[in-house]
Amino acid sequence: MATDRTYFVDLFGEIISRVRDEYDTTNDPVLEPYYMYGHPAEMAKRLAFKDRKAVDKFRKFPLVGLITDFEEKHGESLDVLYSVSPSIIIVDKTDKNYISDARYVNTFKPVLYPIYKLLISKLIDSAEFKTPKNLVEHNKTDRLFWGANGIYGNEGIIFNEHLDAIQIDFTNLKIYKGFVCQ
Repeated sequence: MATDRTYFVDLFGEIISRVRDEYDTTNDPVLEPYYMYGHPAEMAKRLAFKDRKAVDKFRKFPLVGLITDFEEKHGESLDVLYSVSPSIIIVDKTDKNYISDARYVNTFKPVLYPIYKLLISKLIDSAEFKTPKNLVEHNKTDRLFWGANGIYGNEGIIFNEHLDAIQIDFTNLKIYKGFVCQ
């Protein structure tokens, strides 16, 4: 089945494929992120289901998750198919006993930051997401012990695993008509 490149979930999946391809050439399987989209609760169920299969339980992390729901803005100009401001997470397993220093040394610096930098670079390089002055406007949040929000930060876990994450909230990504196969 061919990918319909007009759907954001598919276009973003292609960007993650390009990120994976980059790591394939370096032979660093630790940094080859998997891609999933959906509501965080649904993604948690899908990841838990992978634990049931011997092969799949090691094919979960690192993960780039596109969080749904997101709004698409249509009709802003003749050359823009739509614009979108989605949130994504880049997550990897961590040790629940790590303190902040250890999380940065063992998870953020060697795994999450390289994926983040390559993801932004692939968005800038892509023809589909042409950006002014080659910038991708976004907010980035390091989420140590990514979990459910509570009064004093994260409380509880969302994906039934102990994870560190980078959350990226994109602002007004424009998908151009001329570069999308319709």
